[in-house]
Amino acid sequence: MAKKALATVLSAKIRDKEVLIVDELRLKEPKTKTAVNILKHLSAAPGYAGIISKSVIIALPEYSKETIRSFRNISGVNLEEARNVTAFDLLQHQFLIMPKDSVTVLEKRLLSKIKQHV
Repeated sequence: MAKKALATVLSAKIRDKEVLIVDELRLKEPKTKTAVNILKHLSAAPGYAGIISKSVIIALPEYSKETIRSFRNISGVNLEEARNVTAFDLLQHQFLIMPKDSVTVLEKRLLSKIKQHV
């Protein structure tokens, strides 16, 4: 049931253009200034203006201490490993940002349930 809810909310976010997929999101050193600059650059994408002032969840493909430390001090931004993202997490935030690797993690997670029922 939880996976179906996640799929539904994710589908709605994609339909509403509230999902931003980036090539990679990995920081080498924990600097909030770098994280803010990343969000400012992402705001330049069509339809994502002002993303830095909105509520954002970033779904990381795996735990990254430096990335988490960089973004954790920014108001309205939460980070979660893609394998732990829930429908409730997505509903609490306007935008979802995730690297391509996170898409693969979510896809495996959602498809694993379907294959078990077939």
